[in-house]
Amino acid sequence: MTSESRALHERHALAQKTLVDFLQADLDLCFTMLNTAQIASDPEHHRSALEKVRRGLCAVRRLGSGIEDPESWKTVYERADELERALELTPDGIK
Repeated sequence: MTSESRALHERHALAQKTLVDFLQADLDLCFTMLNTAQIASDPEHHRSALEKVRRGLCAVRRLGSGIEDPESWKTVYERADELERALELTPDGIK
């Protein structure tokens, strides 16, 4: 492997790691917003937080298709499925 191809491979690996880390952070944020929605006393705040969770979940699923490592893909999608189930159990959660 040439130094140029090795550098390209390293950049690609870093991009994949960054994608997985970003999606995990986005899922963390979505879970936090879901918890916020569940305790919100203001109905508008509740609806707004749930809408942000739904949009975040869609973004994770869309961007997650770019994950190449099967184990990383599985980890992200299992958490996305967990979020979706929690959203379904929340009043007004899934539309």
